[in-house]
Amino acid sequence: MARGSTPTLPPQGSRPRRLLFIHGRRWADHYVERILRAAVQNVEIQEGLRMLPVVDDVDILVIDYDGLSNSERALFIETFADYKHETRIIILSAGAVRDDLPMLFGAHVLTNLIARNDGVGAQELFVTLQKLLRGDVFGIEKYFPWGTESLVCEIRGSVDREGVLDLTTGFAEARSVPPRFTELLLSVVDEMVTNAIYNAPVDAAGRFRYASTDRRVPVQLEPHESAVLKLACDGLRLGVSIADPFGSLSEPILLEYLAKCFRRDEDQVDQKEGGAGLGFYYILQSMSQLVVNINAKACTEVIGILDIRHGMRELAAAGKSFNVFTAGKRRALRAAVLPHE
Repeated sequence: MARGSTPTLPPQGSRPRRLLFIHGRRWADHYVERILRAAVQNVEIQEGLRMLPVVDDVDILVIDYDGLSNSERALFIETFADYKHETRIIILSAGAVRDDLPMLFGAHVLTNLIARNDGVGAQELFVTLQKLLRGDVFGIEKYFPWGTESLVCEIRGSVDREGVLDLTTGFAEARSVPPRFTELLLSVVDEMVTNAIYNAPVDAAGRFRYASTDRRVPVQLEPHESAVLKLACDGLRLGVSIADPFGSLSEPILLEYLAKCFRRDEDQVDQKEGGAGLGFYYILQSMSQLVVNINAKACTEVIGILDIRHGMRELAAAGKSFNVFTAGKRRALRAAVLPHE
């Protein structure tokens, strides 16, 4: 043990955390392995997915998706499709996952995806691991360095929309954010505010109150129904979050929304929900990272993070990270064997 360090022990009566990292290359991804070992006490490494062992006591399964063969990817989707398992799954991909997004979302497999654009971002992976292990999922602050200043404003209804967009413009300009990124941020903020006002509110019976309301019709929320928007920027990334007190979004519904949109078929826009599905799809495609935190019937927080280090062309070509966290939700794995090709 290093001098001055303090050992981290699991709570009395609990077992050590366990993580399984499955990579598809002939050499281990030591960079990712180091990050995993910094966050989790017990990390096991396995090459390929030809045989998935019984891992009932695994807390997190990390999959190097790009390193798997087509048949291994098919096995992965088939194994975990609509299966209620405890272990959370993190997919790492630099681009191979793109063609499989309709299937992954449709099978409700894809809950945590970390893009490998210039390698895995250590902070992003570490924050994802800690949120899954600790259950403390809310707050855009987790994705920015300590001390990063943020702007916070309350949204009480549709009348606040223009004021929020003005505040967003001022926030970006004060931090010398390039105009094209500012325009993109404004469109995402507009989508988030609209969702919080028209799509999130439900009545006592759980019915959506304004989902079918024309967006030009003013809506005023009760004081206890106000949404809270936050903006943050560390000079490298620009972030926005909005939290509503309804918690009316569920993980399966969100995944189905995104599956419809990525299938690009005639049911892409869900008019019954006021286009909420298309809204999430737009935010995911516009930002570098989309995070959705859910506490059923209590709070939904949507976070968008935009990498502003490069140009718009690089942003369009880069992979997108996606994470959905449901407070208190856990999953478990089952075994599977892949026949030899």
